[in-house]
Amino acid sequence: MVENKTHVSDVPAASSIDEQIKLAELQAKQLELQLKKEELEAKRYEIEERKASIGELKAKQAERDLLKKQFEADLRQKSRTFDQGRITDEINQANCSHKKGGLVSPRDMTALHQGGDSDKHSIIRHRMIDGSMWIRCTRCRKSWFPPVKINYYFNDKGKRVAPKDGVFSLAKYQAADAEYKTALKMKTSGTPSGSVVCSFHKWQEVDGVGQWVDGTEAYREQIANTNLR
Repeated sequence: MVENKTHVSDVPAASSIDEQIKLAELQAKQLELQLKKEELEAKRYEIEERKASIGELKAKQAERDLLKKQFEADLRQKSRTFDQGRITDEINQANCSHKKGGLVSPRDMTALHQGGDSDKHSIIRHRMIDGSMWIRCTRCRKSWFPPVKINYYFNDKGKRVAPKDGVFSLAKYQAADAEYKTALKMKTSGTPSGSVVCSFHKWQEVDGVGQWVDGTEAYREQIANTNLR
């Protein structure tokens, strides 16, 4: 009979196993702490990056706001300049005789923009492609042409507006038409320039039937804000 003998030195001591377990647990905790530290560091970098991005966005927005304010200020200045120019033109045109002649000196150039005292008018005439005659004073730059109805709609403050936003003023339309007809009678030594005269038509339903109708008024609406300058 063979006897199986085990030496005591071959069996690990309990205290040695406990120490290994504690060491493994400590290493696991240290690894966990290291991971948390790295995670917190990554979060810190992420937050700093976001703050930097927000700062850049705010800087860009501030730059856009500044450019917008500058643009609006420039636009207001241009509007004031245009309004002042328009007012000056209206004053000169109201006081202009639209005639040739007049004495001009370095101290008095009024005749150049308010007309002279000749019997003949200082105007040019041009026949447009729709056959209408347009007239322009070479002194004050005022233009006369057949009035277009869409230009005579006004709001309650008397400001000219789009037809959908105002009321048609027959009186102002008729006054403009009368002024145009007076300009047609102005005498000058020049001969009119002209274009090839065309006829304008548009397709429109009349009483449920499609047909070509006169489109001259539609053409004039397209050039309603044009002059001979």
